[in-house]
Amino acid sequence: MATLMLVFVLSLIATTAMQSAGLEGRMVRNHIDRSIAFQSAEAAMREAGTQLKNATARPDAMRNCSSAPCVLDSSLLEPGWWETADDELWSNKGIQAGNAYYVIEEGEFVPDALSIGHAVPTGRNFYIITSKGMKQTSSGKVILQGAFVKRFN
Repeated sequence: MATLMLVFVLSLIATTAMQSAGLEGRMVRNHIDRSIAFQSAEAAMREAGTQLKNATARPDAMRNCSSAPCVLDSSLLEPGWWETADDELWSNKGIQAGNAYYVIEEGEFVPDALSIGHAVPTGRNFYIITSKGMKQTSSGKVILQGAFVKRFN
């Protein structure tokens, strides 16, 4: 009888250990997937910044992107669009960079001086870069946003 109880207790311990190991394995996989998605989104954001950095003239804002550098007209997007955007919006309006997409939105132009004259105003152009990295094994995503400022004149 004691032997049977000992076998039962050892079986319970073994079952609990196996369940715990399985859970830990899923947790590790999720952490790896999130890290990969984050790194993909970060690489896409860097690529978008490089596209803007290398641009010699101010890119015109447009409706849809087909090739980089592409800047979207912010007035065509709802505030917080990236929170509810589906894959179709990312693929239609974004530029693919590896396992990620990025969208560059036109922001404000901030002049250097408040005076208004006949000359072309000098100043800085602000852009909002949003990137989305995707996980390998699930439908999860990581979305990053950043600002980019460049003087074209």
